[in-house]
Amino acid sequence: MKKNLSYHNINEIPYLTWNWIKINRASLQAKVEEEIADCARVKNVPKGTKIFYDGDSKLNEIESCLPKTMEHKSSEDTTKIINSFAAKKMGILAQGECEAPLIINFDLKDGKTYCAKQSIVAEENANITIIFDYTSNKDADGFFALQTKIYAKQNSKIHLIKVQLLGENAIHLDDTQSLAEENASIKITQIELGSKKAFVNVTSNLE
Repeated sequence: MKKNLSYHNINEIPYLTWNWIKINRASLQAKVEEEIADCARVKNVPKGTKIFYDGDSKLNEIESCLPKTMEHKSSEDTTKIINSFAAKKMGILAQGECEAPLIINFDLKDGKTYCAKQSIVAEENANITIIFDYTSNKDADGFFALQTKIYAKQNSKIHLIKVQLLGENAIHLDDTQSLAEENASIKITQIELGSKKAFVNVTSNLE
């Protein structure tokens, strides 16, 4: 079954400028599959890293510890879109020094929809690199929506790498929110090389 998406304030910037520049916000008009495909594959889980999925009580604990101050106006429409689907959830907990990267591949099939939320928390003094790799066939259609929330506690380090190689007819919606406590470090590397339309937002808070 298809569903219609009609949103006009995606990625609204905090301080608006002249409308003719066309950077204040974006509009999304699309008809996409409502059923969520299963396309996420965890390739490598380094020592010191734990992953939790829907239905696991530990996932609720991770989500509940995310500070409310992470929310930004620029993410409102993205949140509405993702919440309108039965979005898949994942929690990632880093404890200690994670020597190898955590690698997750998302292989979106032609015409399918994938919609998900990730919560990433690094405990104090933890250090982790996470790679998200989004792929599909070169000419593939489809809708890929992701919202990632990152919380780095004191003296921890997180490096999140997102590589987007979706097909030339796909629509990509990606929202990353982060908060770093005192002496913590969050590095986000975003590589957008695919899709027909990409709506990408990164917002950060420092404490």
